Amino acid sequence: YHKALQIGRFVRIEEFKCHLESMDGYEECNWRKLRASMFESWAVFEDEIKCTETDLVYLVKDFARNRETISYEEFKTHLRKFSRILDYLIDTGQMQEKQEASLLFISSFPPKIQENIQLNLIQYGQLPTWPDGTIKQPHWKNTIRAARYEVKVEEERHRKFLLNRIKELELLKQQLLEQESPVVYHEQQPSNQQQSYHEQEIEITDLDV
Repeated sequence: YHKALQIGRFVRIEEFKCHLESMDGYEECNWRKLRASMFESWAVFEDEIKCTETDLVYLVKDFARNRETISYEEFKTHLRKFSRILDYLIDTGQMQEKQEASLLFISSFPPKIQENIQLNLIQYGQLPTWPDGTIKQPHWKNTIRAARYEVKVEEERHRKFLLNRIKELELLKQQLLEQESPVVYHEQQPSNQQQSYHEQEIEITDLDV
């Protein structure tokens, strides 16, 4: 509690101080949450100073490598890292506006989600094109809206697919168990002829007595 309460005194740069005050755990003086937020936001600060557009491309390639599906949590983490570098590139004049990176951000995702994002943008009239039909950079906010929506839809579709597969396997297992009829051993009953011989033996025995 006291660490969270006093940390602001040691942050001298006004920009960092404003950032600190917006972090999770600051208002409630929760040091554990605040410390995690500080580490997540500032641990890579030194690396960001050296960032160029190439680093943004590498981030996208690394995220997209061998990835067929993506969860919404993974999307949020990637967006946060991408935005952090993008903001730095704009602040340092390496890029003029976020919109310049819209198509690069879309390329982060599996082909099916990329296609769905573009269809989403087309549906809302938010995917501009040049006279020759090639795609222009869509607005950054529209790109994030469409990407967020399509990632959620794909995650839900994948979740339902897995649930259906589990149900199918359970049903198949139940059917196999029902087909396996138990082996029942019946006591062999004597034939009529054997029973007749047995009755005759009893009669003969009675006569002897």
